[in-house]
Amino acid sequence: MPEYSKIIMLNLYSRVDTTKSSLNDLECKSCVSQFKKIIEENSDFLIVYGKLENQGAYRFIDKAKELKKLLEGKNVFKIDAGLKYAPHPGNNLIYYGNYCYGVTKYDFSDLKDNL
Repeated sequence: MPEYSKIIMLNLYSRVDTTKSSLNDLECKSCVSQFKKIIEENSDFLIVYGKLENQGAYRFIDKAKELKKLLEGKNVFKIDAGLKYAPHPGNNLIYYGNYCYGVTKYDFSDLKDNL
């Protein structure tokens, strides 16, 4: 997408914890502030978190719902792989060499399945 000169990657949680075993201090306050500042200062976002499931203390569904509110009025996209959710680039459909996907609007409608 040549119209973009950079990409800023943000995670729903600032802690790096691949096993999701941490029970506290999941978010650094300065990271949360930076996260919100970046959202305020930009208008286009590509969501790539995949299927959302709560894992241990990580309430990914609630965090995504918070993100939806923060992104109201912004241009929000997902990789257009024909999936209801916003697939992560590590998804098998994308990861194994199929790079011919565009982007499409993302409306967070997959969160309704997680109410």
